[in-house]
Amino acid sequence: MSRALLLVVLCAGCAAAPRTPDSMLRELHPGEHLSGAVVGLGPPLVLNREDLVWAAAPSPDGTRVAFARLGSQSYHLAIFEREPPRQLADAAINPLEFDVESLAWSPDGQAIAVVSRDRQVRFFDVARGAWSGAVLTDEPLVSVAFHPSGRAVAVGSSQGLVTLLAFPSRRFQSEARAHAGEVRGLAFAADGRLFTGGWDRSVAVFATAEAPAPPGPVRVRFERAGEVVRLRGSVSGLGSGMFALDAHAGFPVVLTAAFAASVGLEAARLTQTVELHTPFGAIRAPLATQQSLQFKGLSLGPLDVALCDACVPPGAQGVLGPALLERLDVVFDEQRGEAVLTAKAPVEAVSTLQLTPVTRFTFEGQVNDLTVDAAGQVLGVAFSREKAQRTAQAHQAERRHQTPEADGWNRAALVDARSGQVLRTVLDHRGVVSTAAVSPDGASLASGGWDDTVRLGPLTETFGWSVRQLRFSADGRWLTVAAWTPQNPIGDHHSQPSAVVYEVIYRPP
Repeated sequence: MSRALLLVVLCAGCAAAPRTPDSMLRELHPGEHLSGAVVGLGPPLVLNREDLVWAAAPSPDGTRVAFARLGSQSYHLAIFEREPPRQLADAAINPLEFDVESLAWSPDGQAIAVVSRDRQVRFFDVARGAWSGAVLTDEPLVSVAFHPSGRAVAVGSSQGLVTLLAFPSRRFQSEARAHAGEVRGLAFAADGRLFTGGWDRSVAVFATAEAPAPPGPVRVRFERAGEVVRLRGSVSGLGSGMFALDAHAGFPVVLTAAFAASVGLEAARLTQTVELHTPFGAIRAPLATQQSLQFKGLSLGPLDVALCDACVPPGAQGVLGPALLERLDVVFDEQRGEAVLTAKAPVEAVSTLQLTPVTRFTFEGQVNDLTVDAAGQVLGVAFSREKAQRTAQAHQAERRHQTPEADGWNRAALVDARSGQVLRTVLDHRGVVSTAAVSPDGASLASGGWDDTVRLGPLTETFGWSVRQLRFSADGRWLTVAAWTPQNPIGDHHSQPSAVVYEVIYRPP
């Protein structure tokens, strides 16, 4: 039986359910949103009741829902059409050991970005129903958001780094060490401001604008394997790989054939060759000219690149020879596992989307989630006294049904996006508040936590275990819920709902 046939719609009391007045819906045009006091939720549409669901979000037009679920062997990206309910895709993401904690739709609804603690951001083509590419970054990733233009995506790491990548090219744009802990929330305002929330008890605000990349050193990940040192870089701004440093190599840049093919350099299509000396003797290697090599914001070129599998040590996708290394000063930061690279000669400044710090708001609670309203004036922020980490101690306390003591910073709040002032709070949760979603009009706040509940104004919905993420649709009409709900013990793999869509009912303003 297909997953689509397992959809369940809970419609108890459907006939009496309140509805947003039809006059409000008829007047709603693309780019507009509902406004007013929330007075109810429609019957829930349940999209999953079998898996732990980590993240869920509606498409920009509200017609589809994407969520990340934990399957039996891997994480999956599931996409459902809301009406009529049917599954459109269910694509494996990565193995179970790497958590998938965030996803985001592109503004046009044609792509979905998914981040994982395996350090990759993956892109899914919704029309084709297939993955369209990925970028391997330096640090485990836990949050993601698309720029309102759709031409860039921001990813946040478990070590506080925020990186901007161009879309759809996936080229590196800029980065900033935004937090001293995990970047738990990323949200763009319509004017391009980026709000980031982290486990250093702060919300940072960045402006984004096209500008030449600032001169100076860049920091890239490096690894040691015996006597071999490897740096992460990319060829022509495309595929990312590890390059071994070899002071005895006879050519500036050498790539494996597989890595070269991943960046569009097919060996069979290259007409020029170069003679290279390998442990197996001299060979004629395919040669690609007029290429470039990027280490984040540092670009070197034009370069000749040779393709030779026998020239590249295991664990690397390429080799940097002395002719290339002579153009760089390289200093290793062993504590961070980063190499600091500085070009010895001036390099051409390339205009990219830059992150410029604007301000920072500091709070007494850890920031676990962050959203922004349509006007960019109000933030929805989820706080907790301690980091929202699923530790063994926290799990045992739940099994013993131990209720956390009341704490003023286990709360959700509406926060002024300009001043950082807390405007209104939700203090009804017991323990960690893991997620908060502000409605597009900035007036309502949906919150969820480890106490199994979703709260929206006077409304409360109960789930089986822990609510992971809440998100409003861009028009404010729909609210998605991602939750962890333990499977029941009778072996039919069903549990309480874990991926749910509600219609949000408004009173006319």
